[in-house]
This record gives sequence, C-alpha cells and structure tokens, in this order.
Amino acid sequence: FSATYMRRLSDGNFFHFRKNTTVVGSIAVTGTTTAYNTTSDARLKTDLRDFDGLASIRALRVYDYQWIADGQRARGVLAQEAHDVAPHAVHVGGDEASVDPWQVDYSKLVPDLIRAVQQLAARVDELEAGSNCPCLILDTTVSGETP
Repeated sequence: FSATYMRRLSDGNFFHFRKNTTVVGSIAVTGTTTAYNTTSDARLKTDLRDFDGLASIRALRVYDYQWIADGQRARGVLAQEAHDVAPHAVHVGGDEASVDPWQVDYSKLVPDLIRAVQQLAARVDELEAGSNCPCLILDTTVSGETP
C-alpha cells in the first residue's frame, strides 16, 4: 500500500476513474470539501424503469452487531442476506472471510432509500387528502402555558 500527497491549487476533479474510455467516477476537491462522485449522466443511460424501493428496503434485515476482530459495535446488514435483495450492492466474496470477504456498497442502496421515501410521501399525501381530520396534531404548549 502506498499513498501519494498531491496538491491542487484550484477547485475541480482530482482523479477520474475510467472503464475503457468512459469516465465512471471522480474525486473532486474545493477549498473546503472532497466529493466522491459516481457518473450519473442521462446521456449514458437507456431503458429507464420504475421500481419498488419500499419493498427492497423492507426486505433488508438490519442488525446491531459486534465485530469479532475488535469487539466494536456497529449497525448494518449481512452481505449474504443483502445479496438476495440487492445483488447490485454486494461484492460476493471467496471462501476465506479474512482474505476475500463479502462486502456491501451502502451507496448503492441510496436510490432504493430515495424511492422508498417518495413512495411513503405519496402514501401520506393520499391519506391526508382523504381525511377530514388532521392526521398530525402538534403540541404547541410551552411548559405550563395553554394556547
């Protein structure tokens, strides 16, 4: 493993990652941030389809667990289980867990999360539109005061 320090005097892309001749990602910097970008250009996509993000998210089991190596607690999914629901987010490992473990790219689950929130928001809108009573009542009293 080696690391290289590079100094950039202006904002912009620091590295480009390519598959064949197409840029598939980049690391960009500004004076205060670093961004790890994945290509999402509409001109590079075809066969756009809707999907049920809520079903995907519901099917993922999330655990609070302890790492064997150092005893640290963490939260997440098990890659082997996640593979059944979201194979696009899982790298299938080999026989030896310490050498080639199964891995999850949680960033690949973000579109499912966005779609699930959109689906839930649409459902809330439906419920609110069909109701003559307020579905959410906020307590506006301040410590002993009445509105």
